[in-house]
Amino acid sequence: MLKALATVAAAVLVMVATNMLMVAVQGEGSVNWNIHPTVVTIQNDLSPNTQLFAHCQSADGHDLGVHYIRFAQNIHWSFRVNRHVTTLYSCAIRWNNLPQKNITVYDAAAGEGTVCLSKCIRSVKTDGVYFFNEIRGTWDKRYSF
Repeated sequence: MLKALATVAAAVLVMVATNMLMVAVQGEGSVNWNIHPTVVTIQNDLSPNTQLFAHCQSADGHDLGVHYIRFAQNIHWSFRVNRHVTTLYSCAIRWNNLPQKNITVYDAAAGEGTVCLSKCIRSVKTDGVYFFNEIRGTWDKRYSF
């Protein structure tokens, strides 16, 4: 009985220490990859009757397929940032027979996890791509067309 109690106590201590470490890492502004998934959303804010073509994939070869997104619609996917903080997603986008544009929509190594904790919204407009800064509640233009 005493041995079983000691085993349970040790397991509780490990869980508490792990949670304290995760909170400490999160407090330093680092990506907390172990708890909550990140959701990236690509939304078509071009203009009515304009369909957005998007082909997104991760740097490690996870292909999300080809999507045709109608105006005011979106696609989204979720993932957990890898423990090396090198998670990277990019998309090839185009519309109205314009040249294809390649954009990085999530780059953990560039500190993306410090501006979008869980909701990484990307808005494609006629003049560029805007990234929602979840911390400040503002839109930042990252790509110009």
